[in-house]
Amino acid sequence: MNYPKKLNACITALFLFFCFLLTPKSTHAATEIYHDNFDVYDTSVWEAVPSTTGSTLGNWHPTGGYLVQDASGDHFKTVYKANMYTSQVVETSFLHNPIAGYNGITFWYQDANNWVDIYCYPTAADNDVWVLETVEGITSLSTTVHNCARNVVHKVRVEADASSKSVNVYVDDVFVATHILTASSAFGYTGLNSGNGGGKFDYFDLSGTIYETPNDGTGGNGDDTSCTERPDDCEDEDDPENDENNGDSAEDDERECKDLEHKKDHDKSNHGAKRIQGHHSKHKLNLKSYKHKFNLASNWESKHH
Repeated sequence: MNYPKKLNACITALFLFFCFLLTPKSTHAATEIYHDNFDVYDTSVWEAVPSTTGSTLGNWHPTGGYLVQDASGDHFKTVYKANMYTSQVVETSFLHNPIAGYNGITFWYQDANNWVDIYCYPTAADNDVWVLETVEGITSLSTTVHNCARNVVHKVRVEADASSKSVNVYVDDVFVATHILTASSAFGYTGLNSGNGGGKFDYFDLSGTIYETPNDGTGGNGDDTSCTERPDDCEDEDDPENDENNGDSAEDDERECKDLEHKKDHDKSNHGAKRIQGHHSKHKLNLKSYKHKFNLASNWESKHH
């Protein structure tokens, strides 16, 4: 038995093990669940942001348990700034300004030139649902006919899948449309949008996969593939000369390599797991797993009385 070969295999295995422990990875991106009922407008977690370079930010303020935006103008936004998100489910409810006003959800907001707005626009010709996407400062619009009438409390839910860039839109628990976005990078901050005197928002619910800044140049939530080369003793497994030098058969070498690779996969699958607000991390958000349990009618009733 040639012990140096065995020792070399053990050293290689230990090297790979510690390399996986020490190398930053984001394969298993964490999910965060956040709820805000807007008893206050906490500027430590919320921030009004521009929709174009140098644009005004609107007038966001809490009133009677609602978040109100009542400035005239277009596409005012406020975002939850704790994290950026990729795939996500977002929900809110609102009451439009009785004269004008439109309101909805903003997501994948990166800066004033890159964002997506989905909102109900009751003064449009058919009470439309609008999807407004800005990529590198170029804006595109898609509309779907749906009843977003004024003087009615509406609930909007957005289910965004970063891998396909598809977005399912629901209004008052009714499916409206699936829209395929053209965003080059499907991640960013998430929040609310409002315009033309806006209205008041009752709550904000988010279940999102947290975007993690990559260390490997592959893009967000990507794998770092460094330190994953096979060790020397895994190469040329069937080389008889190699077998003679170390005293092992080809079958022994192959078995050792498979055991080592299994250990690598096990270490990788368990590395980087996080808990955020008590929730296990997931690689991809299951859009169908999110169920909103907020009693919309009773909540508006309680805030009005």
